[in-house]
Amino acid sequence: MACIVRVGSFETIGTTHDIIQNWIKEHPYEIDGPVRKIYRKGDWITENPDEYVAGIQYLIK
Repeated sequence: MACIVRVGSFETIGTTHDIIQNWIKEHPYEIDGPVRKIYRKGDWITENPDEYVAGIQYLIK
C-alpha cells in the first residue's frame, strides 16, 4: 500500500494524487486496485479548509 496524508482544502486534492502516482512510477511498483480516500477532518469538524485532513491509499504490487 502506498499512502499519503495531506492537510488542506479538499479542492486541491488532485495535486496530492499526482504526487503519490509519480512516486509509484519512480519506484518498481504499479497500482493494483482502486484508490481509497479517508477523510479524517473536514467541514463537519472545522470551518477552516486549511485544517482539513485526508489520507489517500493506493494498493500496489
